[in-house]
Amino acid sequence: MAWFTVEHPVLVAAVRLAAETGLRTPHAWQLARTLVEFLDRRGHWQDWSDTLQIGVDSARRLADRTGQIYSLRQLALVRARLGRYDEAGAHLREALRMADSSPVQAGHVYHGLAWLAGLLGRHEEALGHAQRSLALFRSTGHLFGQARAYNAIGWSHSKLGNPQLAIVECRQALDLLQEINDRVGEACTWDSLADAYHRVGDHDQALACYQRAVDQFRLLGNRGGEAVSLRRLGEVHCDKGDWDEAVALETPHFLAASVVETPSPSRTSTCRSRSVSRDTASSAPRSRALAAGLAT
Repeated sequence: MAWFTVEHPVLVAAVRLAAETGLRTPHAWQLARTLVEFLDRRGHWQDWSDTLQIGVDSARRLADRTGQIYSLRQLALVRARLGRYDEAGAHLREALRMADSSPVQAGHVYHGLAWLAGLLGRHEEALGHAQRSLALFRSTGHLFGQARAYNAIGWSHSKLGNPQLAIVECRQALDLLQEINDRVGEACTWDSLADAYHRVGDHDQALACYQRAVDQFRLLGNRGGEAVSLRRLGEVHCDKGDWDEAVALETPHFLAASVVETPSPSRTSTCRSRSVSRDTASSAPRSRALAAGLAT
């Protein structure tokens, strides 16, 4: 990641140059693909969007189906993070039409549709897409896809009021993710599992899982993921009435969040929707939690 950080402007310019000078080669979308992980983890979402749009355009000129599907899926993800939800949905639907002959490609697109539907609060729809994704990945023995789908199913169950089912699905996801050493997926799943434990009222398990997510995101250099999990970790402390613990997370949360160019809608509610009794909380630490934006 250090090399990518130093060469970031040069690499973005290289994508543009590849599109301008390599009109009959796939270099533009392939180079854009190599930047996805770095631009995502460091929150450079506008550059991510711009390079992927170049990748889509380049793949279309070449009639490169694989390049178009991949670039459209990724472009949908970043456009949603930038709040351009209609465009994200259109990109995914276009990718799905092109992926009808490839179960693996279609599985990835359905996973993207599940993520987008969940982001927009359409959790029944998200669950259906995630289950379809799992079925497609199972049909091909694609372990990476299955693991990600289990996590998406678990997240949807949590949002639909079935956190016990979510725990089962997320545990299945973790087993697979650890088997295949998918550290990004593992971090996301620890976050999902923490949410499920929070919803069943098991604060200790929720805290432990959120901490695992924070540690994993931090190790990966994924500052956006770290910021989200830190905030949710603070929410659990709020629900326990541990205001000092919540406030202690203020600085690392904002440091992690500061590198992300544009905030994404949170996948979960804040302390404002939790049932902790503010009337009985100690006033001094609670006032500091209010200043940190972790309580109301």
